[in-house]
Amino acid sequence: MKTKLALLSLVTGLAMALVAPLATAQASGGTKPKKPAAAASAKADPVQKRLDQFVSTYQLDAAQQAKVKAILTDEAAAIKALDADLDKAERKKQVDALRKETNAKIVALFTPAQLEIREQRRVADDNKKRLDQLIKDYQLDGAQQAKVKTILGEQAAARKAIDADDSLDKAARAKKVRALGTETGKKITALLTPEQLEIQKKLREERAARNKK
Repeated sequence: MKTKLALLSLVTGLAMALVAPLATAQASGGTKPKKPAAAASAKADPVQKRLDQFVSTYQLDAAQQAKVKAILTDEAAAIKALDADLDKAERKKQVDALRKETNAKIVALFTPAQLEIREQRRVADDNKKRLDQLIKDYQLDGAQQAKVKTILGEQAAARKAIDADDSLDKAARAKKVRALGTETGKKITALLTPEQLEIQKKLREERAARNKK
């Protein structure tokens, strides 16, 4: 009998030991541990966020990172110091001017390799905008989009070669650029369906009418 009571007491004690932590967790609502304040602060810091983007894109070294952070911090302070009474348009104008100045300062720190990355990004952005506009204007299907993307890439490569050709004077370079644009336009037009060609005709007529004004 005593043995049974001892076993019962032992089982009861173990059960209570197991239930107690569960009850405590339920009472606290199962709240997850909060993130450290420092981590949350870093995430909310716009200067650090922009710096991280530059580091990721251009692989800035430690010296560049320090200089870029200082430039971004100065910009943030300058924007914060803008007159609160400025109207929306004037404020945007001044902010844009500050950002342009900041961009020039940062680009001045880049190595030739980083400048090449920047140029590649610029070309890619331009091509994407052009492709997006063509898709919007002509409702290009998937196959057309792929072909147009290739054509625009080829145009960008050819334009880069023209710009790098030191044997060309200003007039000759401009002539080659115009010819390249015409050739690219013809390649894209050749991909269009009869319905899309009608849209193209209408768009050209509208553009011509605007230019006459």
